Amino acid sequence: MNFSGNKSPLRYITEAAAIVVSILLAFAIDAWWDNRKERVLEQEALFGLRTEYQEHLDEISQAKARHLVYLRTIEELVNACGKGSGQSDEFSLDNAIDTLLIPETEDLGAGVRDTLISSGKIEILTDRQLRHELSEWDSELGELLDDQAHNAGIVFDIVIPYLARAGVSVSGSRSSESKYWALPRRILSGDSESLTKLCSDPEFITIVEARYGFMVHAAGEFDRVISAIDRILARIKSSLTE
Repeated sequence: MNFSGNKSPLRYITEAAAIVVSILLAFAIDAWWDNRKERVLEQEALFGLRTEYQEHLDEISQAKARHLVYLRTIEELVNACGKGSGQSDEFSLDNAIDTLLIPETEDLGAGVRDTLISSGKIEILTDRQLRHELSEWDSELGELLDDQAHNAGIVFDIVIPYLARAGVSVSGSRSSESKYWALPRRILSGDSESLTKLCSDPEFITIVEARYGFMVHAAGEFDRVISAIDRILARIKSSLTE
């Protein structure tokens, strides 16, 4: 190998090595900076996810509490029908039938989690288990939403048509924001004899028992969703550096 000038081979090797080291150092600094930016973005995403899923927990917990109240009311209706009479000092049959007509639905909306997945940025979350829990969220929530849709179908396809045939007056108007009816919270009937007759009808008893069974199943789905939220919040907490 020929070397021009007065530089020795060792000098050329030293300069070449310095250039290589400089390039590698520049790459390392860029990688460090990119990683630092990703960690900042990750923390911002985690804060957003924590707020989002805390709100989900509050909303689902409140919905579960309402559902359990409705469930107890329908259980009382089942018991009253089992006695062949709608008369009871423990509850109002009118209120029980009102509850029978409530089509529970939840709409948590889109948020940080959906944005991370749709944008392909879910990978900035370094906790693999958290990414898995977030990817399974639609499935966990979907079980509850399916149950609620099925219960709503019972209300609109079975309960309301039956009450109409039975002469129980139910008023309501079409909601502009929903495909469902905006139902009143009061059955327009004060005829205790008619209501007692209603609770003695085998078809009505079957409808009430079926509605109760599906509501019991939905109660379990609320618990599954709350457990999923608790797991997600626990993973988020372990990843935050606050």
